[in-house]
Amino acid sequence: MLPPLDTPGCAGRRNCNVNLDDRRWDRPDPDCELQQARGIPRNLQLDETVVVLMLPIVVVGRRLPATSLDVVRAADSRGIAAAIDHLVALGHRRIVHATGGSGSIRADRRDGYLRAMRRHGLGESVSIIDGDFTEKAGMAAAEHLLAERALPTAVVAANDRIAIGLLDALRRAGVDVPGDVSITGYDDSPLARLSHIDLTSVSQEPREQANCAVAAVVERREGGRTAAVSWLLRSRFIVRDAPAPNPRTRPRHNCRRRRSMGRPTGC
Repeated sequence: MLPPLDTPGCAGRRNCNVNLDDRRWDRPDPDCELQQARGIPRNLQLDETVVVLMLPIVVVGRRLPATSLDVVRAADSRGIAAAIDHLVALGHRRIVHATGGSGSIRADRRDGYLRAMRRHGLGESVSIIDGDFTEKAGMAAAEHLLAERALPTAVVAANDRIAIGLLDALRRAGVDVPGDVSITGYDDSPLARLSHIDLTSVSQEPREQANCAVAAVVERREGGRTAAVSWLLRSRFIVRDAPAPNPRTRPRHNCRRRRSMGRPTGC
């Protein structure tokens, strides 16, 4: 009978360290009882060891360098590109990207912004504000923008939390959002759907990711599949009230404007 996973010296303890957050894949300890019971060679790399010890494993929502693991994720770069395409169609040209973190998610979304801006001939207008994936980072990004000589007409945030912090700080400073600055987020979080926020965002289709992850587990357990498989799902751009046409290109009118949402009324 195999020892449980919480056996001293085994997976989850100091001798068989798996640190996914740091992307550090340490070599296994030859004295680990669980490894010995499984008959795992002492010179086996830990990414392969993890698969053997804890099958089935599916990584959801991000890229990983390990080739032995199944991965299900959305196309983050294309999701950000869809936001840029939408804003450019509305006449925006000065579009800032508020990014966050330091992993593959940040890299993919940042790459999507850069590629889309260059594709639209806006490479010289690229502007990126670094931070993390929190509301506080969004507020800091707003302070940075407010200190500039002129505000951009749109900001594409790397997630909804950054976007909401940005939205709150700009409105508190008296900036009309989206009348003067349009904001888009990413993740289509529950907060983005609240009526007083109503944030345009990008959905990673979490239900579809979950379905694919379950299918991957079933294929491993019941179908006997051993080769790693990667699913890249199409993200979905969801338009709500936040983006508006570029204020420098839309026609003038004498309508009274609702400050909170930047939409003309009384026409």
